[in-house]
Amino acid sequence: YAREELASQCTGMANLIGVHYLGVATICASWNMRLMNQVMRDTAEGEKTGDPCLISLAITEPGAGTDVEEVELVARAQVSTHARRVEGGYVVNGRKIFISNGHVSKWHMLCAYADLDNPAESMVMLAVKNGTPGFSFGRTEHKMGQKGCPASELIFDDCFISDDLVCFDLNQAKKQKRSMKETTMQVVDYVVSGSRAGVGGFGTGVARGAYEEALKYAAETEVDGKLLINHEWAQCALAEMYKNVAVSRMSYVETNYANGMYGMFKALQFKPVFYYLKYMPAPIIDKFIQPFMNLGLTTWLFRKIMFDWQKAEDYQCTSGWASLSKFTATDAGVRNCQLALELMGQDGLRHDMRTEKHLRDSKLLQIYEGTNQLNRLNLFKCLVGRGYPQAQAFED
Repeated sequence: YAREELASQCTGMANLIGVHYLGVATICASWNMRLMNQVMRDTAEGEKTGDPCLISLAITEPGAGTDVEEVELVARAQVSTHARRVEGGYVVNGRKIFISNGHVSKWHMLCAYADLDNPAESMVMLAVKNGTPGFSFGRTEHKMGQKGCPASELIFDDCFISDDLVCFDLNQAKKQKRSMKETTMQVVDYVVSGSRAGVGGFGTGVARGAYEEALKYAAETEVDGKLLINHEWAQCALAEMYKNVAVSRMSYVETNYANGMYGMFKALQFKPVFYYLKYMPAPIIDKFIQPFMNLGLTTWLFRKIMFDWQKAEDYQCTSGWASLSKFTATDAGVRNCQLALELMGQDGLRHDMRTEKHLRDSKLLQIYEGTNQLNRLNLFKCLVGRGYPQAQAFED
């Protein structure tokens, strides 16, 4: 709901905050507890000292965008960020583009590929910190909307990443019961099941912001001798906009429920963990939890629970509902902006009315975190077609 509230005023600012948690979700989805502990403590320390430590996700490439979010599609993508295995780690070469928060983040969760001809079986997830030799920033994109959140180019030129900063790779995946391809899809689904719900919150916020601006305008503006709010056609438009907000909100709330029951947040719902974290003083948590997090046994245990014990229908549920929320709410956001502009006429184009800003901000929501077309296909794969063996998704 916080993302909705922020996006109702400025989607760029909402994304600036929300994308940090996309990076957080990515490292959490690897269930590498030692590295998670290291990066999160950097973030907490930055908050205490007033020097923010944000985390970005670097996955999009010049020749690979939405298709890297589905293992069935990544083989068709033109991935080019190569992670070459060397003694003690990986050497990375390539570029990432449109990376939200790139220039303002200190840690970057990088998705590269050990075999560019077989990316579905060779994804390598690495944690890269600013100042790492061979890593630099390129251009910042000039966007139509969401200007408060920078979109950056990240460049890797013989960038060495040591083994202690490898979140997840084939060597680690061999310890799980599923194949590398299946485990990679689990990692991706853990991330997007949360992030797409968040984008659904953005879309709901944009839809609400446009509705509130249109309602205020209609209540104050006279047309043909009576207030616009008293024209029947305007009342129908405002009712449609209200419906779009309500349905969008219900979709992301339902997705959050699914994530709490079956997804990444399931571990936090375990009663002993919940009450321990809620009531235990921070110094005691530091004393007992930090050493536990750094144990290899802890990572093994969490991966056993979250990878090996997760049922296929569980991640299909979270992924399917996340896609539903994403395209439902973002389409509603764009539609409400269009309805608001139709109701307000040329006044809606004025910057001080803010409606045109909502429209510029909203269009990007239909594109990132998987285009809405892909999310419709993913919903079909996860929730509609799974009961029909003859149904095949992503085949065209």
